Amino acid sequence: MPRSIVFLLVLAVPMLLAAVAAQPEPNVPACDQASVLKYLSKVFDNPQVQPCMKASLMSDKVFLGSGQPPNLQQLGAFFGSPDCKGVYNAIAAVFTKDMPSCVFMGQATTKQIGAITFEQLQTIFKAFAQAV
Repeated sequence: MPRSIVFLLVLAVPMLLAAVAAQPEPNVPACDQASVLKYLSKVFDNPQVQPCMKASLMSDKVFLGSGQPPNLQQLGAFFGSPDCKGVYNAIAAVFTKDMPSCVFMGQATTKQIGAITFEQLQTIFKAFAQAV
């Protein structure tokens, strides 16, 4: 999984969950990081990943090696790309269809996160961008 897309997911989860007031279901185990990465590795072969990375200005080696999250320009480009929408939808499908339900990052279950649409994610980031 390209690091920038993982960063996007990690940045998004707390904001998204706050916005939709999601609470983890009781008695659902925490996600095992290795298992999450195994399931998400299915997205690696998605033909939209590389075009998304390029369109969202997240494909250069300096950025990829920096370990930094995407900036507002990159996020704006991400949300303007049909390829990135396809990648996000592929990730959401992994969370809702492939993975067993588990609590991701201590925030919500994989099923709750996978149910968040690209448009909801975009709305949250637009509000975030206007606030900074």
